[in-house]
Amino acid sequence: MPKVDVMKKLVLLFICPLLIFSSLLSCNLANKVKNSISPEIQADFVPNLPDVPLMKGFTVDETSSSFFDSAEGRIVEVSANGTAKGNEISSFYDRTMPQFGWVKTGKLAYKKEGESLLITPIASGQSTTLKFQLKPAK
Repeated sequence: MPKVDVMKKLVLLFICPLLIFSSLLSCNLANKVKNSISPEIQADFVPNLPDVPLMKGFTVDETSSSFFDSAEGRIVEVSANGTAKGNEISSFYDRTMPQFGWVKTGKLAYKKEGESLLITPIASGQSTTLKFQLKPAK
């Protein structure tokens, strides 16, 4: 039996199962991390802001998004529409943002790693628009 065939068999017998096992393990770890975060956080996050959860019941307005990356840092603006009111929104973000490393600096205002985030709820009848604004911290 040539050496090449033996090597192929070794790869198939040992390396492939190892890759499959490591993939399954990483998926399991990702699920454990996701499950360790507050259960009220859904799987969705604000586009271009992977460490900012989107409150349940809100849908991102894809036409409202803008993203700029400059020497000073990122500038991101995104809007989402839903029905929650001011106190529910404040309570949700005040409880969840620290889990992602954000420090509260004011009402719906947070700071992390040289960036500041302001979440502005705009009520209109029964609906609310959340405006997310990220910019370099001063």
